[in-house]
Amino acid sequence: MRTRLFILVIVAALLAVVGSVGLALADDGGSFNTKLSLAVPSSTPLGQSVRLEARLQDGSGNPIKQGTIVFYISTGFLSGTSGLMPIGSAATNDLGVAVLEHEPRQNGQIEVVARFLGDARHGPSQDVAKISIVGNHQLYEAEAGIHVPFVGKWILVLVLGFIWGTYLFVVSRVLKIATAPPEK
Repeated sequence: MRTRLFILVIVAALLAVVGSVGLALADDGGSFNTKLSLAVPSSTPLGQSVRLEARLQDGSGNPIKQGTIVFYISTGFLSGTSGLMPIGSAATNDLGVAVLEHEPRQNGQIEVVARFLGDARHGPSQDVAKISIVGNHQLYEAEAGIHVPFVGKWILVLVLGFIWGTYLFVVSRVLKIATAPPEK
């Protein structure tokens, strides 16, 4: 009889604790729920840096400070493989705003995704926006030649000339030895 009473008291205590935690989460002013708003320009030229701005708020509309926002772009690879590629992350400031500068490398319409993964006090949220990247010029120009850092062209020519001169000197000595008359 005592054991049943003990078990009933334990179960009642557990239910009371679980119920109070549930009420605390439900009645916290909406701080567990979050809202993420992503602001991007509608279009930008290819190769020009674009400002991605995400605003993070709790359920009551208050800014969430020091929340990490991860930015992604939707991209494809070869035929049929597609997914989200992370392009950077930023922490929110006192106003709940995280800013990332990104330089698009492909033209056309790209989809940008901003995600807050949540923390102990706030739930996850995300937002999606589209940017039209206009232009089709070459972003990278290849240069021919040898580039050695901190060494000028003439120093490189002198060093290579010394090395080849040494080779020619050694070859001429070997040929001289090979064609010399035998010793008696």
